[in-house]
Amino acid sequence: MAMTFRGHMCKIVAIGDGAVGKTCFLMVYVQNSFPKEYVPTVFENHETYVRSNSGEQVRLSLWDTAGQEEYDNLRHLSYPNTNVFIIMFSAVNKSSLANVETKWIGEIREKCPGNKPIILVATKTDLRDNRDEWVRNNIQEKDVVTTDEGEKMARSIRAYDYIETSSYLQTNISKVVEKALEAHFKGLLPPEKQEGCCNII
Repeated sequence: MAMTFRGHMCKIVAIGDGAVGKTCFLMVYVQNSFPKEYVPTVFENHETYVRSNSGEQVRLSLWDTAGQEEYDNLRHLSYPNTNVFIIMFSAVNKSSLANVETKWIGEIREKCPGNKPIILVATKTDLRDNRDEWVRNNIQEKDVVTTDEGEKMARSIRAYDYIETSSYLQTNISKVVEKALEAHFKGLLPPEKQEGCCNII
């Protein structure tokens, strides 16, 4: 007979526009390797066991979602029982940043009420920070999102944290999950023991 896990559980769901790098991010976290080709949402929901900062064992469930419009009527089926949302945008696609506020926050509030913690994540900073890549990837300066713009959005949506990442360079990948767990456990504390939101990394 299988034993029932009696520790903490944390479900984390990654959302954001299509092609911003959600699947690559999750693959790098789980497999510790960057996929060589574009992979449109083929990441299987992954469960693993991790230790919290306080040493407690946590069953961590990571969920990927498709950001394209054709999935708008299905995506919310992934939302029930979510503990933390990771909203991702590309640091070389300013419209994906704008959609954080105009689309994704509204979808969360409508489909998963309850004021769940949000980690705002910029992806593809390796492309943003290397102008040689702008030419190779047809990136225009007007499309680039600065750190200040990301921080401003984090404050606007009252994100628990804002983190800039690169899946290609494996920069800050684990930190995002660590902060998501921190946000989850802080939300379990009584209000008088909780601190202010929106740390900037």
